[in-house]
Amino acid sequence: MEQNSTRKYEALLLDEDRLYTQIETCEEMINAVLDNIYHSAATLDYETVQNAVSAITNIELVLRVELAAVRTDKVFLARLMKLREDGDDLKDEIMRCAARHYAT
Repeated sequence: MEQNSTRKYEALLLDEDRLYTQIETCEEMINAVLDNIYHSAATLDYETVQNAVSAITNIELVLRVELAAVRTDKVFLARLMKLREDGDDLKDEIMRCAARHYAT
């Protein structure tokens, strides 16, 4: 069971790193679009640019929600692993819920 928890924790770390990279990519893309507008001599359609920036922002928001879920899973799993390591009883309802969630 401990090895399974460790593998799950490592997978969550990889997911977290991937999501941070994706969020940073969205931020860089928005900055690139806005910087291009500032420095461009081309006439760009305001509404189209606004829609493009909005679409990237929506993707970033979805990624941030996913990141919050991964971080929550990670902290609950870490707490569960610590309780097991310390030999503490899993009386707390939240920890029992986490134990059920990560038992598979």
